[in-house]
Amino acid sequence: MTKISEPSDDQLEQYKKATPRPRVLTTSNGSPIYDKTNVLTVGPRGPMLMQDVVFMDEMAHFDRERIPERVVHAKGAGKSFSYVTYNTNAFFLQLFFLLLILGAHGYFEVTHSITKYCKADIFSSVGKQTPCFVRFSTVASDWPFAKTVLMPLLTDMRRKALWLVALCGTRLASDLPFANTVLMPLLTDMRRKALSLIALCGIRLGGESGSADTVRDPRGFAVKFYTEEGNWDLVGNNTPIFFIRDPLQFPNFIHTQKRNPQTHLKDANMMWDFWSLRPESTHQIEENQNFGNFSSMYLRTTECFYCINGSRSNVRYLKLEYKIDLSYRCRFVIASSILLNRYTAGGEEDNLYVLSLCRIIVCYYCLHIKAQEIRNLSSSEAERLAGEDPDYAIRDLYNAIERGDYPQWNFYIQVMTFDQAEKWPMNPFDVTKVWPHGEFPLIPVGKLVLNRNPKNYFAEVEQSAFCPAHVVPGIEFSPDKMLQGRIFSYTDTHFHRLGTNYIHLPINCPYRSRAHNTQRDGGACYDNQGNAPNYFPNSFNGGMECPRARESKWSLVGDIDRHESIHEDNFEQPREFWTKVLNNGERERLVENTFSTMKDCKPFIQDRAIENFRKACFETF
Repeated sequence: MTKISEPSDDQLEQYKKATPRPRVLTTSNGSPIYDKTNVLTVGPRGPMLMQDVVFMDEMAHFDRERIPERVVHAKGAGKSFSYVTYNTNAFFLQLFFLLLILGAHGYFEVTHSITKYCKADIFSSVGKQTPCFVRFSTVASDWPFAKTVLMPLLTDMRRKALWLVALCGTRLASDLPFANTVLMPLLTDMRRKALSLIALCGIRLGGESGSADTVRDPRGFAVKFYTEEGNWDLVGNNTPIFFIRDPLQFPNFIHTQKRNPQTHLKDANMMWDFWSLRPESTHQIEENQNFGNFSSMYLRTTECFYCINGSRSNVRYLKLEYKIDLSYRCRFVIASSILLNRYTAGGEEDNLYVLSLCRIIVCYYCLHIKAQEIRNLSSSEAERLAGEDPDYAIRDLYNAIERGDYPQWNFYIQVMTFDQAEKWPMNPFDVTKVWPHGEFPLIPVGKLVLNRNPKNYFAEVEQSAFCPAHVVPGIEFSPDKMLQGRIFSYTDTHFHRLGTNYIHLPINCPYRSRAHNTQRDGGACYDNQGNAPNYFPNSFNGGMECPRARESKWSLVGDIDRHESIHEDNFEQPREFWTKVLNNGERERLVENTFSTMKDCKPFIQDRAIENFRKACFETF
């Protein structure tokens, strides 16, 4: 499993040798930190506290790590006392997490009543329609593939290009037969390889606005519902679980997925060192490596849910389909609100269901979205389209909407009462685990339809901003730690990216309810709420409170502490996934994809990661 070590592979090891004793971790003001892996909560399952200055300090800085890149010459490499250099091969091979983004307008329509569970006005009656905006995105990166496939291809193209230059200088002017018999086949071969390169970059590497739509890659999505009581945002991803369960670890997790701060290269040691030290990531690694960069994470409706009976967890998983979406319309999406948020939806306080069903917990956002039709691309079709029409999916969605063939998805929820949550053997707010569909079945709610394209991409797609903190009366926050952390982080990021008054932008504005508050001034302010009083309370009709918006009252018992969860059961559901969901071929693919990246790690990191897999899949590792 080991390989010949290069200097860039040993950067972390060299730092360890140069630093015999680690320094004490501190906040940005130099204050020492007692616990850097767990947020401050009320009890092990309770909500976070605003007094957690370690989390606030970490996230506020993380939200502002990126600076705008250069408009031109954005990619470069530099050394002390030398010129900045650019390398054509490095341009392709040193990869970023790159995004392809698309958005569309539509509406959500209630088809089944859930008023006994939730008082939110958006669900108040069957047939009620609410305008919405949906944003799709992709993220891609495949460093091992780039090194093993693209580098030889680029090297061969460079060699033939140099040969072509030499031939043109010596034979072309006076030897037409030579040009036809030698140069033409050479040019044809170079054109074919250039198209292959474009396809491979799109399929395996992703790109910015020019990357291929047919990339095998996780898809994210976000939905903004413009309700009569304000905007409600769902911020989604298509994986039902996540790598970590504590938001304080999120910046560190993201750092391991990006570049080594000295070499500016992808570093498998960083990634697997973190994963192997946090065994709760095993479940997501299984699913992620099973999907990896080699398969679509959108699933076929004909094989979507597998119920695993005969075990206490009765875990219900998803059958994987190793195909690429034919288009955005032909997609099965599992909206897990990107980090698997659990929300609570409250009924009226004097409602009969206040102690049982007035609050519901919605699993992986309980937004199971089934498309009208699931159709997939083969690898060869995807490669061909990546070379011929990289914007294939964008074109398909745009044209479908323009001709009236509106994409449509169905909306479901899962319900867990407070009493069930207290008695459930696992932590229901642990985003590294799923809820069994056998115990908590899907409940149909409505349908989502896209029927209008954006008029301007930048104004409506690029400037759109979504935040899990944007909820409406009847939808409240559960103690899910990841959700609690995101409540702060998303808005803070929007302030940095779009400005203080990003909510004034037309695409983000709650135009059906109109914001009325005491927030004033700031950059790019639109109307500043006219001459209304800018303080509350006041005696001049400057606003009033809304009794309907009162949050549900619930009790908490527990010590305020940084509760460590690393020793919770991290392997039961990964074991179920391995033994009862995957077939032999899928298991082989998972192992191959896992070890293709793990082979570049230090042996002690490999051993630690394999030990985690052995606990989940003991008969193989």
